[in-house]
Amino acid sequence: MAKCSKTPRTVGYFQGSAVAFTQSSGQGVTLGQNRRAFATALSSVLSGVGLGSPEQKAQWVKEVSSENYSAFWMPFQDQTHKVTDGKVTSSKQEKVNIAKAKTELVSQSRVGEGCDLVVFYMHGGGFVQGDPLQSLDQFRNIMRKSHEDHGVKVSYFSVGYRLAPETPFPGPLEDCLAAYRALIKDYGVDPKRVVFGGDSAGGNLGCSLALKIRDEFSHELLLPTAIYTLSPYFPWKEEIEWTLFDILDRERHVCYVDAYTQQQPEVLASPYYTPFNADTLAGLPPMLVTWGDVEVLADWIEMFVKKARKDGVKVETMIKPDRPHCWFMIDPFSTAEDREEGVAIIAKFLASVVST
Repeated sequence: MAKCSKTPRTVGYFQGSAVAFTQSSGQGVTLGQNRRAFATALSSVLSGVGLGSPEQKAQWVKEVSSENYSAFWMPFQDQTHKVTDGKVTSSKQEKVNIAKAKTELVSQSRVGEGCDLVVFYMHGGGFVQGDPLQSLDQFRNIMRKSHEDHGVKVSYFSVGYRLAPETPFPGPLEDCLAAYRALIKDYGVDPKRVVFGGDSAGGNLGCSLALKIRDEFSHELLLPTAIYTLSPYFPWKEEIEWTLFDILDRERHVCYVDAYTQQQPEVLASPYYTPFNADTLAGLPPMLVTWGDVEVLADWIEMFVKKARKDGVKVETMIKPDRPHCWFMIDPFSTAEDREEGVAIIAKFLASVVST
């Protein structure tokens, strides 16, 4: 039975309270209620960092969806060297002018241009909820850190796949495949400049998509140059054990698996549902995998890392002590220090990809 290997030495008051509230509020609620609560929380978080309104988001991203996929393009922006006609002011009019200029820059940008790397990102949410812009603040921070510390220009292409149970497996994976094909074929981005990124269920989709391309589409698509994944959700046959110290619990896990697989035997046995079903992971790109050492998925993630390394895949790991699932991504479960450290780790990995 999967379980936490240990309990944290210390848990901050706000982190502990947030986990306790999340676990208690998740008991007995419907999927619809959970989605609405998630959307409300996400709206609050984005508003808190100046990304709550459509106008604010338009200064950073533009939608590039088609009938076959949904995605948002986030072009590189220099957040380190800010010049406003040789002077710095705080007038309301100047802020309006800057916002308009940024929005125009984004709207006129071309997918794949003006950057060293494109991160093809798949969001988390247990396959049943989530939003391609839920990590928008993290994207711009990684973009800033990569450029500031390493001189690397990073852009994001974030996929909005259909959700279970309305669209169970393989629907979300097919959406990601269609979006990746468009990035490479329609926009002409070299796969050597692409890195798959994803958190939780998105980490699963990133690895599953790489396996799918390796096995079935290598004749038309090359694999990305690397993959980074945060607390990847790789279900295994064992049940998950409840813990006081993580935001995930048994009830949510069962809900996610049931919704995504519909408990179909052929799905549960598919290597594109969980990489533990794959005969080998050989041939996958180099990876960075990071997770919290008290999250309930820790055992499964460690199993995945061991399997990947055994199969010859280069895997870097960063295990954060005393932290839960997606340890630097979710407010208020993470601290400002967590977020700064996590962003720096991703930026360093992306820089290493460019230098190889």
